[in-house]
Amino acid sequence: MSEPTPNPDGQAYPHLVRNFALGVFNGGFFIFAEALMSIDTVLTWFVQQLGGSNFLIGLVGPMRDAGWFLPQLFISHRLQRKPLKIPLYRRAAAVRSVAWFVWTAATFVLAANHPPLLLVFFTAYAANSLASGFAGLPFMEVVAKTIPPRRRGVYFGARLFAGSLLGLLASVLVAVVLSEQNPLPFPQNVGVLFIISWVAAVIGLTAFGLVKEPPSAVLDDGATFTAHMQRAARLPKHNRNLRYLLIARVVILLSYVAAPFYSIYSINVLNAPISIIGVYVGVRTLVSLIANPVWSLLSDRRGNKLVMQLATAVGVLMIAWTVFAPSAAQQLNASGPLLAYLFVPVFALMGIYETGIGIGGINLTLEVAPANDRAIYIGLTNTVLGVAYISTAVSGIIVDLVGYQGVFGLGLILLLVASWALGRMRDPRELEAERKADAG
Repeated sequence: MSEPTPNPDGQAYPHLVRNFALGVFNGGFFIFAEALMSIDTVLTWFVQQLGGSNFLIGLVGPMRDAGWFLPQLFISHRLQRKPLKIPLYRRAAAVRSVAWFVWTAATFVLAANHPPLLLVFFTAYAANSLASGFAGLPFMEVVAKTIPPRRRGVYFGARLFAGSLLGLLASVLVAVVLSEQNPLPFPQNVGVLFIISWVAAVIGLTAFGLVKEPPSAVLDDGATFTAHMQRAARLPKHNRNLRYLLIARVVILLSYVAAPFYSIYSINVLNAPISIIGVYVGVRTLVSLIANPVWSLLSDRRGNKLVMQLATAVGVLMIAWTVFAPSAAQQLNASGPLLAYLFVPVFALMGIYETGIGIGGINLTLEVAPANDRAIYIGLTNTVLGVAYISTAVSGIIVDLVGYQGVFGLGLILLLVASWALGRMRDPRELEAERKADAG
């Protein structure tokens, strides 16, 4: 139980081309949908304009991501007893589509009543997030069953690449729709973005629902749900890599306490125009597009531990810029236009950082988890991450107490801790090579 046995390289992967293509199609359209309603730019500004407090602004990101992560350990006990995981994904996708439509329609129906619109948005948004959690574990299981381990870097990279291409279009749409020249008033202008994102999300969800999943052996050890949870709680103690991976991924997520306030800080404090949001989305998307193939090849050829370490180093540089650049610029008596665009490099670095974390984090988790015990490993990891995401909901309170620079400084410290934890891990591929050498 000290270290897992990796997925066997000789495992057959039927329908590989079809499943690979559908997965990339799914990723591209869903990333496009989320780019149109980006948490760091569009949604936080949307909630603020509706009269939402800093607490509600800080709640948007944690609500989405905690909903995806939290339920997974609790459904892993039952899911690992199912030979096919895709049916649960399809049911959850249907719920997500309905919830997405509800808040989109409410943006027009309740346009003149901001408090009820804010309530409907958060209620439907929470339902979508929770449904995504029921889809998350089946998604991970199906990917692990249908995509070979040494093709997953290219697989997730291709998903992000397709999403980045469509994200360039999203950045243009955001800039145009939120422009002061747009005759549509708020919140109908944001509602247009919601409509397009809903259509893209439905297309993406449907695509992955068409993946052909081979049945897997059913693991039924007779353990009760309580015993299953107790075993999950013991896993980090007996698995060094899982332990440090959890620490690293938790503190990386906690560092997102700063993310909702990058664009708001630039608009409210640095006097950047609202249209800068489109620039941020475009820069982040374009840089992600360029960085994607580099991270993908590095993942498949050199391993995902290295990807995570390098990406985290970029994240440290990103947050360090938010901490030190504004004061340095003011000391140099920088002009107003220069201050307005001071945070553009932050979103450029974010594009590199998030692409690397997106590719490396999921793949490293799949490598640490043994094939015959994948559901409990992934379920535990993602539920712990869900708790971490909920914790970032206090970001608005932290901003009220210590200001923007205080929350940026906290994010920087957390990413430094993540770098330490990743350095304590052993590369799963090295462990695999050692086992093969010992067996030989």
